Amino acid sequence: MLPEIDDVPLAQRLAMIAHAMHGFLFRPNMLRFERRLASEAERHPELGRTFLESGPRRMKAALTDVMRRAAARGELELDDLERAAEQFAGMVKGMADLEWRFAGEHDPAVNQRRIDAAVETFLRAYAA
Repeated sequence: MLPEIDDVPLAQRLAMIAHAMHGFLFRPNMLRFERRLASEAERHPELGRTFLESGPRRMKAALTDVMRRAAARGELELDDLERAAEQFAGMVKGMADLEWRFAGEHDPAVNQRRIDAAVETFLRAYAA
């Protein structure tokens, strides 16, 4: 994440991150890539580990850094930064990820409501 987003209000910052996640995850070529990777990782587990390290775990580290900076600014009260990052990412992806992956369904209006709810729920749990 870019440090300059720290100047944006926290709710807006989280929504920006959520929209970026959705924009990345719900690309048609990403769906094809993940399906192909899943089938190849069965025979070549190192491919799956490499993907996790270079993709999802990097995203989690970047999101954890956003959480760290927000906590340092007094915006969030967090006991476990990594767990909070995972929780936020999980809420953002939610059922949308499964619906896209297994049925090719993608409804931007529904996803917007999911993002709004994820931001609201996260802030209710962790806002200072």
